[in-house]
Amino acid sequence: NCEIIVDEIAKGAEENGHTVTKYIIHDLDVAPCSGCELCNKGKDCRYEDDGTEIIDKLANGASVILASPIYFGQMTAQAKTIVDRFYSIFCQIIPCIESDTLQNIV
Repeated sequence: NCEIIVDEIAKGAEENGHTVTKYIIHDLDVAPCSGCELCNKGKDCRYEDDGTEIIDKLANGASVILASPIYFGQMTAQAKTIVDRFYSIFCQIIPCIESDTLQNIV
């Protein structure tokens, strides 16, 4: 199971001097990305939930190891929810396509 694998990875990281924080996504309150684009405009995510802590750590240079069982060929809905919220970080690193530009392409 995924938790056993993550625990072994965390153990190895800690043995090598790294600080590890383990989150069980299905136990957290993480709202799905609404696509509001506030983050693309340089503002913080509109949601202040448990996902914000994870996003802030990632934005400050933390590494993420994400483990999820595969249901119907995909990660779980809970895992996908937090991955979608990573958009708020990556659109600041990699310029994202503006909504108006995307409409012109389609």
